[in-house]
Parts: sequence; structure tokens; C-alpha cells
Amino acid sequence: MKITIIGSGNAATVLAKLCVQQGHSIVQIISRNEEKGKNLAQNFNAQYIPLNGTVNKNIEIVLVAITDSVFPKALDGLNFGSIPVFHTGGAVSMNVLRNTTTNYGVLYPLQSLSAEVEEIPTIPFLIEANSENSFKILNEFANTLSNNVTKVLEFKRLRLHAAAAIANNFTNYLYTCAKTYCDNEELDFNLLKPLILETANRIQNNDPEKVQTGPAKRQDVYTLGKHLQLFSEYPKLRTLYTRMTESIMHG
Repeated sequence: MKITIIGSGNAATVLAKLCVQQGHSIVQIISRNEEKGKNLAQNFNAQYIPLNGTVNKNIEIVLVAITDSVFPKALDGLNFGSIPVFHTGGAVSMNVLRNTTTNYGVLYPLQSLSAEVEEIPTIPFLIEANSENSFKILNEFANTLSNNVTKVLEFKRLRLHAAAAIANNFTNYLYTCAKTYCDNEELDFNLLKPLILETANRIQNNDPEKVQTGPAKRQDVYTLGKHLQLFSEYPKLRTLYTRMTESIMHG
């Protein structure tokens, strides 16, 4: 399919790569960031146009891959007639697109996307559309990109988006805290990586609550006290450790 992508960040870049890998062609890149937009367009032999530029009417699908917070301002003045337009936002209603086309919906990639990663990870897509016709187009297109496509309505998508922030963003922040502590104490953070991988692997086939381990789970007050002493020079980390411990111990 001939595709126009609005955006030039991580999601736009990964989706462009994925589309091309699956035999689609990127015709246009529309971006408010001229430098990034032109670079992305050049990578896929596409045309770059600014937000107020002339849109190619021969395209078959428009993908809007921009930061949630810039909706709907970024779409002002854009109208694609009946060309299907799908945005990738996890926390944005599909109705922000209703003034841009008669066929619209959401193609939300439930995955952490980075433009720098060469090998694209498995991406589950959550989809929703404004009509049966729009959904048919979206569903067929999404299934060319992934074997994991699920119809999810807005209220559930938003809740999954929130759960993803906890499972992914918060977890990575904890890794950052652990690495900073290791660096300050001249410890090798790499020694923790097998543990991190083992924990992630365990939850693939188990309820996370059932595989929780550690001194907080065991109610090991002695070890918890020793850890808190070590964190006496790191007040923010000590507070975080205390709150996480209380949450694990008391649910």
C-alpha cells in the first residue's frame, strides 16, 4: 500500500521500517521538524512536506505517529477526504481525526519503540475504527505488520496504556536507579542483567505476583534494615526503597 506518515520520531521511524519490510511503500513524510522529516523521507525515498504542504491524493493510508500531547493542533488544516487515517496514540481518542477524513481509527503499537534499534521487536497492535469499512481496511493492514492484532475499544486501550507505563517505563526507571547506585558505589551493573532477564522470563508463563521474591516478600526485617542503612546517603533511593517495600509487604 502507498502510505503517508505524519511524524518523524521513534514511532514514525519504526513504523516506516516495518511497512517497507512488509512490502508497503512510504510516499510522503509530513513533519513539523524539517531536519528529521527530510532525513526520514530520504531514508525511504519518500517526499518530505511540511505540515502546511500539498498532500499526495494517490496515497492509500495515512499513519499519524506523533506525540499524544500535540493532538489535535498538529492536524489543523489537514484533510484527506475519504483516505483512511489511523493514529498510533495510546491515550488519544480516534475522534481527533474526524475532521481530517471520513475513515479513521487507531493503530496503537503496544511496544517500546526506538528509531535506533535495527531489529524491530514483536509489536502487538491494538486497533479501533469509526466504521465497519474503516475497521476492515485497518485490520487487513495491521495484520500485514504483525501476527498479534487485537480489537480494543478506547476505554480499554487507555487502561492498557497506563498499565504499560507501569510495566515498562517505571521498571526502566528502577533499572536507572540501580545503575546509578552501582556507579556511585563502583559496582558492576552488568552483574545484575542475568537477574533482570530471569525475572522477565518468569512472568511469561506465570502470574507476576506468584513469582515475587526478595526480603520484602519474605518479611525479612533484618535484611531490609541492612539495605536501608546502605541507602542512608541516598535519601531519594531510600524513600523509593521504603515505599516499594511497604507496597510489597502490605499489598
